[in-house]
Order: sequence, then structure tokens, then C-alpha cells
Amino acid sequence: MKAEISWEESRSVLFEWEVCRHAVPVEDTKCFKCMIEASIKCEDCHRLFCYHCDMKKHFLNPFHDRFSWASGYYEALPPTVTVDLNGTFTDWRRYDLYLPIFECQECGYSLPADAKMLYDGGYFCSSARKSNTFFSTKLLNNWHFLKRNSPGLSMKSLLIALQALGSRNGRYILQDGCINFEAAKRTFQEWRFMQYELANVQSYNKTVCPACHTNPFAIHIDGNKKLFRYEKVGRGLRESYYSESVFAADNDVTNHLNHIESLKTKVLYGGRWQHGSGLTTGEETEQIFSYMSRYNSTTKNMLKAEREEELSESSFFWNQRKHDSLARVLASRFCKAKEAAELIRKELADLSLDEKQLLIWIAELTNLAQSLNKRSVSQNDVQKGIELVCDSIRTKKSQISGVAVSSKMRSRYRAKIEADRKKLRELIAVYNEDNTEKLSVDIDEEGNFPWYNDTPQPTDNVNLQEKRNAAEKLHMYNRTMKEQNVIQLEMKSYLDFYRKKLEEITQRLDDVQNKSAPPSWIIEVSIRNRVNTQ
Repeated sequence: MKAEISWEESRSVLFEWEVCRHAVPVEDTKCFKCMIEASIKCEDCHRLFCYHCDMKKHFLNPFHDRFSWASGYYEALPPTVTVDLNGTFTDWRRYDLYLPIFECQECGYSLPADAKMLYDGGYFCSSARKSNTFFSTKLLNNWHFLKRNSPGLSMKSLLIALQALGSRNGRYILQDGCINFEAAKRTFQEWRFMQYELANVQSYNKTVCPACHTNPFAIHIDGNKKLFRYEKVGRGLRESYYSESVFAADNDVTNHLNHIESLKTKVLYGGRWQHGSGLTTGEETEQIFSYMSRYNSTTKNMLKAEREEELSESSFFWNQRKHDSLARVLASRFCKAKEAAELIRKELADLSLDEKQLLIWIAELTNLAQSLNKRSVSQNDVQKGIELVCDSIRTKKSQISGVAVSSKMRSRYRAKIEADRKKLRELIAVYNEDNTEKLSVDIDEEGNFPWYNDTPQPTDNVNLQEKRNAAEKLHMYNRTMKEQNVIQLEMKSYLDFYRKKLEEITQRLDDVQNKSAPPSWIIEVSIRNRVNTQ
């Protein structure tokens, strides 16, 4: 509310400032240099110029945004045009950029600027041998971060925006655009490759996790990131620059898929029932899949090498962001696991059950899950199976209203409920064959089971749902305690990783300072660059 009130009070003042900024000068407009009446405003120099000083200043600064008010309003000027007070335009025709020549005033020695000097000045050439096009490294760096944080953007969109911005500021744009798309794309790729090699020289591997580089605790096997490709797209002539640093070779992927398809698995219970596991990976894995899937629209028509390079860069960026926040995330995860363990411990204490009884219930539930996967089950197992499936349906129904945050998640839960109902119908059919009192599928809504009314109560007087809830709490408590142990190991691995990295960098620094020849690790990178170029 305070922010809304503040903006409401400031809105009229800000609008007045904006209107004044568009108002042309009326009188007392002097050129800041020669002090005669000015006719041009430069938004980059933040100065007023007469047409003589404007020509001298901006002949070598063609990218400045300049405006004239000779017509009574601000009008953008092309880089090769200036205008006097009478509104007469002067055009120095050619729009050429000339390299500067550095000359000594003492001895007269002159040195023409080369590509190396332009590179030191912040411009990346489109070719190291002979180039007529240079790109600002600030533009390349800004585009990198914009692209990685907005994966749906394409370089064509960037070039269209740059051309529209240039046209708005008076720079002449051809009908089909004057920025060469292929040159811009390849220049950006080469610049990013160079940053990758620079990271290697700095001994910074973005594919290694500092917290689990020695022994990864959990691996997520779901690799579907919705990164589809059109079959009509060609393979291209060159291989990816990053080789197999991120993506495995095609033959290895094919062999791995053939092996996976030959395996048969059955899931008896969730991951929280798995002994030795912590809370494992959850939504954070889905986050990277969601991030990577946003590259589908811009990579589905790319050639193989370009596509792998784009997705490799996105993986590096995600890992970089993960590295930057890893220390804070580990500390936060440890605190959450510790708080969760204390909360569940209190809930278990309220149940007044010893661990031995809970373990008996867990064994009973596990055996029941195994028996339900068999073709023939006993009458007692059918009754318990009906209870188990009914409890699963009720749990998923509550998750639809309490956990699901999107229509996609609700659809997924409804599909699971339908699968449970199919299993329930099968179990009810088996039960009705051997009993005179028939059951209906609606039993899952009420949870009233006739065998508790017609037969004596179980010896422990606890139904299957209560047993399952108690077992879930015990498993969750064990998982939170294991999670704390895992995070402590990851913290230790994190510190060891950077301790070794510091020793390695210190040793490399000593090699550079104490040797006249380049160190071997720099020579290896240079050789790799030369091989990749060939």
C-alpha cells in the first residue's frame, strides 16, 4: 500500500519531467565548446553542439545518438548528417569507420591500429585473419546473460531489436536488415568457446559439483526435458566444439537405451521407504528439466553441432548459478532437515508406540505390497489390498485440493486415481467371488469395510490406514536423520573441493611466476584449440 501511494504521488511529477525532456530549446542554447548557438543535442555526450563542432566530434563517433530540433521537434540524425540553425543538412556521404593511427609527437613514429588493439578496447572481431566487422564484448556478454535467463529468446530477435533501435535513432537500416545473422551467430559462438577455454585454464570445471564430486549420493534417471527435434533438420558438417563434455556420443546413448529397455522393474513403495536414502532429490531436479525444456522452441531447427553447443552452454550456466548458491543451499537444507526431524519425533512420541511394533507393521505392509503383484492372492491379502488401495485413493484426492498447484498436476493425480480404481475393481471382483456380501467401488469414499463388522477386531485393534500413517512417520524420521548425515558429508566434500582447488591454483601461480616458458597446462589448451580449428 505504501508503494502504491508513493507511485501515485510521484506519477504526475515524473510525467512532467518526461514532457520537459521532449521539449526543444527555445533560447540561450550555446554550444558547449565554441559557445555559439547550438543546433544538435547528443544523448551520449550529454552536450549541445553547433554543426561545426558536431561534425568534428561525431565524424569519429558515429554510434552516438544525436537529435536536431530545426523542424521544431527532435528528429534523429543519421551518423553521416549534421544540420545548422537554418535547417540545412550537410551530409559527408560515406558511413565508414576508420581505424585510428597513433603517432608520436616527438619522433613522428606512427603506428596504425590493428585487430589486437581493437580487442583490447573491448571489440571482438568476426575473424582473426581479416575482418571488417567487430562486435562489442559488452553486447556479447549482455546477450549471454539475457539468453540464459530467458531461454525462449533467439538471436534473430536480438538482431531485429538492435536494427529497430538503430532505425529509431537515425541509423539507416536496409529493408532486409544490415546485420549479418550468420556472422553474428558464429562470432557469439566463438566468443563463448573462448570463455569456456579460459575457464579450463583457470581450472574451473562447471560440470563438477563441489558437494558430491567424489561420490554422488543420488542420481535422477528421468532425462526427458521435452527437447524435441525435427527429423527434417540436417546433421551438419562439423562436430560440436564441446565434444562429450556434457552430452554423450550417439553410439553410447543408443547402447544405453537398448540396455534400459531390456530391464523390467516393479515399484512396491515410495522412495521414503528405501533404507539408507535421505530425502533425495525432488523438485530441484524438476527445476532444471523445466529450465532446459524452454530451449525447445529455439533449438528444434538447429543443426546437431549448434544444438549441442547451445544446450551445453545452458548446462554450464545452470551449474554456475548452482555453484554460486551451493553453500547457502547446503546450510538451508541442513536446518530444514533438522527442524523436520524434531517435529516428526514429537509426532511419533504422541503415538505411544515402540519402534519394534512399527517395524512389524512395516514388514506387514511390505509383504502385502509384494503379494498384490502376484497373480493369485489369499482372501486375507485381498481384504488388506482393498484397504491399501482405498487409502491411496483418499490420499491422492486430498493432494488434488491441497498439493496440486496447476491443472497439469491435477490431471496427473486424476490419472493415478483412475489406475488405483482399476486395481480396486480387480480386487473387489476377487473378493465378491468368495463372499456372499458383495462390495462396490464406492467403498473407497466411505472406508467402511464389512470384515471389521462381521468378524472380531484385529488383535492390535489398528486398521491398515493407521498402520500406514505410523509407518510413514517412522520412515520420514529416518530419512530426515539420514539427510542430515548426507548433508554433512556434502559440506565436508564442498570444503575439501575448494581447499584442493586453492592448492592447485597456488601451485599454478608459482609456476607462472618462476618460469619464463608457458606452463604445460597452457600449452595443452593451445594445442587443443589448434586441433579443433583444423
